[in-house]
Amino acid sequence: MKLICRKVELKAININVTALFFWGTVLTLTHFQVTVLKFKESKMKKVIFFLFFLCISSLSTINSYADTFEINKITENETNDRDPSLFGGNIAWMGSNEIYYWDGNAIIKITDDGNNGHPSLHNGAIAYMGYDGNDYEIYYWDGNTTINVSNNNSNDGIPSLHSGAIAWQGYDHQIYYWDGSIVTQVTQDNTDKSHPSLYNGTIAWAVNNANDHEINYWDGNNVIKVTNNNSGDIGNPSLYNGTIAWSAYDGNDHEIYYWDGDTVIQITDNDSGDIYPSLFNGNIAWAGNFSVYAENPKIYYWNGSTINQVTDNDSWDSEPSVYNGNIAWYGNDGDNEIYYAKQTVPVPEPTSMFLLVSGLIFFAGLKSRFRKG
Repeated sequence: MKLICRKVELKAININVTALFFWGTVLTLTHFQVTVLKFKESKMKKVIFFLFFLCISSLSTINSYADTFEINKITENETNDRDPSLFGGNIAWMGSNEIYYWDGNAIIKITDDGNNGHPSLHNGAIAYMGYDGNDYEIYYWDGNTTINVSNNNSNDGIPSLHSGAIAWQGYDHQIYYWDGSIVTQVTQDNTDKSHPSLYNGTIAWAVNNANDHEINYWDGNNVIKVTNNNSGDIGNPSLYNGTIAWSAYDGNDHEIYYWDGDTVIQITDNDSGDIYPSLFNGNIAWAGNFSVYAENPKIYYWNGSTINQVTDNDSWDSEPSVYNGNIAWYGNDGDNEIYYAKQTVPVPEPTSMFLLVSGLIFFAGLKSRFRKG
């Protein structure tokens, strides 16, 4: 497996590529203008029509859009709401050690014993850790009833739910997997594992190899070492369909990295800490601007090509969860509340609009000249 680390530049590179393509097209058309004028008018119209839509279609395939969001405050209470998990416009979270669920309209309280946390939501069902009077276990709420999945004499925590199956971290720092009926111990060596992330029967996790943390991936049969370096690949990996996002130390601070199944890509490269990545279909949300002196970290979003800052306020924003371009997180307005950003229709960047208008004017002038000829 080939691992190449490269940095992704910000949105300016997309604009430059768009400009390069457009003006290259303009120069090419101008160069062949004399030859084109020799064609009959009917043929000229076809050529102009074809080149016009070729240029516009090519421009539209280059991502030069600024993502915009409509932000809503889901909770307004005196409890400490955090650890949101987003799926399909619905959110689960922990508030004062209870599990809550927002179905898009109303907030439902799932637990009522004050000893629960780390919810993971998928398709209306929630996995979470809760105290059974003896130790912490993994519970599963299917939308109606709750069952104890782990049910043993040791602590289990940090569950990850997908399609009715759950992965979690055991007391022995090993990874366990419940397929809906049977519990399997996935890892069995003497290294510490933590923060599993489950997707369709495959699991990513962080492992402490005595020197630093690395990212591992279990494809259902074999364990793949995604990273093997001297930097601190800290916990909270996020898995989606064979791809993983995580946070790692670059010698100065923590940055966001992305593994596409073959190549490791460095998404951020700045002077502040970037942590808590959440991945969905090649898009990543995270909390940035973390440092020793940071008073207000913010939520950022990478749409696969450009980075956008989602929040810009005076509150502390952290622990985002992304689903299909929408993001949930907690922000502090005196206490922690749950927020939800729904992505709106993207607006073209000003540079892209300029290029589009310029293209229309150019082709209109070219067509006019053909008519005169």
